[in-house]
Amino acid sequence: MKVLVTGASGFVGMQVVDSLLKRNHEVVGTSRSKATSDITCEWITSDLLQPGEPHRVIQASKPDGILHAAWTIADRENHWTDPINEQWVEASLELAGSAVSCGVRRICAVGTCFEYDWPADLGCDEETTPLKDHIPYSAAKNRVRRKLTRLTDEAKVSFAWARLFHLYGPHERPSRLVGSVASALARGEIARCSKGEGFRDFMDVRDAGRALACVMTSSVCGPINVASGKSVRIAEVATMLGEIAGRPDLISLGSLPGRSSDPPRITANIGKLRENVGFSNSITLRQGLTDAMEYWRGKIQDSSRGLNAQ
Repeated sequence: MKVLVTGASGFVGMQVVDSLLKRNHEVVGTSRSKATSDITCEWITSDLLQPGEPHRVIQASKPDGILHAAWTIADRENHWTDPINEQWVEASLELAGSAVSCGVRRICAVGTCFEYDWPADLGCDEETTPLKDHIPYSAAKNRVRRKLTRLTDEAKVSFAWARLFHLYGPHERPSRLVGSVASALARGEIARCSKGEGFRDFMDVRDAGRALACVMTSSVCGPINVASGKSVRIAEVATMLGEIAGRPDLISLGSLPGRSSDPPRITANIGKLRENVGFSNSITLRQGLTDAMEYWRGKIQDSSRGLNAQ
């Protein structure tokens, strides 16, 4: 299968590209810039928010399927509420419309666990858990899903909607939980955290990339949770990173205020991913956090050497 991956230089996208290539699929990646030389697939540089660009990319790549992971997050701190989310709704619909017109047979787009109205004591289930527009970001994702479902149903195109939960790993932003704690530990600084009483579903982004590649190349349709299926207290993740780094004394739980809006639980039921798609995680939480710690140590050391060289 020839797959177009949008957002291919991003945190998730580059892992999807790597996984598809390892499964011997032909891959065309696209994003505003090719951020790393490690990406070895065919490449189209494009800003999909510019009028006509989604159609141009489809015409240039002529894919059999699309894995749509592009969305503006990494470089915008207020992405939860930014009006640019509305632009992504329109760009996503233009991309899918052009793809359908050009005979694309399979579309897999990336959603978010923030689409759910989270149960306090259960994992989110694709079929039974209600949805809720918490913030403009999740509201935009929900609109894209509804409109793409109608579009693909009418065109008889296979469509999957992969809802990502809490990812961590290589190239993570330092503002996220694991990136924040691990980067502080790598610098030998206090890692300030909230009490971390809530439960979350954490998944290594490399496993997420493999899962998305499996979803993309399967025939499974509709919403699919992409997660580990395990419920872990946030404080446990921070504490484990301190142990792995050999500096548990630097973990400062409760030194940052918690947010009253934070739900007690955001975890996933992964029966559909495991049984219908046939995917299972290969990276344990401890191994993933160990690798994340090594990644941040290397990044901090590289940064320090660069400063010293100047």
